Amino acid sequence: RYYYYLVPQDSERLAEALYESATGRYEKKDYESARELLDELKALGVHHRYEDEAWILSAYLDLARCRFEEADAQLKGFIVRYEPVRDAARRLAGDERTLMRLLDASRGGTDAAADPSGVTPDAARTIAALVRIDAGYGVVSKRLAQLEQEMGGLRGSMGQLDGLMRTVATVGGVRPNSEGLGEGPPQSPGRARAEADGVRRQLDALERAHAPAAEIAAMRASLQQIESSLGPARDAIPGKDGATLPEGADLPGLLQTDRASATEFYVAADAARMKLLEARTALAKDAVNRLNQRLSRLLRRARLARIESVLGRKRALEVEVEALSAGVLPQAALDSLEATRYLKDSEEYWPFEGDDWPDEYVGGEGIN
Repeated sequence: RYYYYLVPQDSERLAEALYESATGRYEKKDYESARELLDELKALGVHHRYEDEAWILSAYLDLARCRFEEADAQLKGFIVRYEPVRDAARRLAGDERTLMRLLDASRGGTDAAADPSGVTPDAARTIAALVRIDAGYGVVSKRLAQLEQEMGGLRGSMGQLDGLMRTVATVGGVRPNSEGLGEGPPQSPGRARAEADGVRRQLDALERAHAPAAEIAAMRASLQQIESSLGPARDAIPGKDGATLPEGADLPGLLQTDRASATEFYVAADAARMKLLEARTALAKDAVNRLNQRLSRLLRRARLARIESVLGRKRALEVEVEALSAGVLPQAALDSLEATRYLKDSEEYWPFEGDDWPDEYVGGEGIN
């Protein structure tokens, strides 16, 4: 318990520390300390990854303290708040693009509702706060970024080799039989992928600007057409079909040999990139599926706890009826008998001291 009091107030682990400490106090049946810790956690006023479980813990704490009305109100609020979030998490499992954007916002600490998506802004922020991303997702994302950077440099090198081969062919050398990805035919994967990235950025800009639906639909159709052509374009990379290029000891032969090696490296890197993309997508879907399962479990607990709150109120009424039958008045009834409860601030209460006051006997002084 005392370890969590050492966590600094500006630490990102503060919410976790307060929640786990409150859970420990609840298990120890120290309900007052647990309530103080949960109130401190609520006073932070920020989204955190334990806010759903802390909400359920607060409701169960009220049930343990026999405050059934407050517990039932919290449970109903939990169901109203998190049932749409659970449904949104289920929809995100089938929308890879929106899911990746939301997870990137969650890892980067940016506003998850900045970009338009199929969920409400509040649900997007809640999912970004609640989702618990596996550490492997960050490793795969870092490797993917590094690989894409290396592939960009490799495409530049291939373009330079093609430029050198054109120069040699111009001055009377052998004309190259391959073209660079950056300057080759429209079917080359480099140009197709670059064009797809440009169209994708334009589509994001149109969605953020709330452009007309017809314009967005036309841009999305163009993006799908370019992405569908990426497969044939990737197969059309020179040297991928295993054809042997002429080799020689002169400069054209060396350039062709280097160009063939660069093509092989690029094909291998592109295959590794596809595997990394599949691994990252699988990790992202696993994270949102775990969130869906956790919220479903907590929603079931909330509905069961509402039954407990109804049974608790019923038992409290039975105990009160039994006490009235035994002649024991409840505290509210005892308080209503006190006259001081009905006095104003300008009034004063003098208790009854009997009908005869000793100082009112007049004429009896000095009588033996």
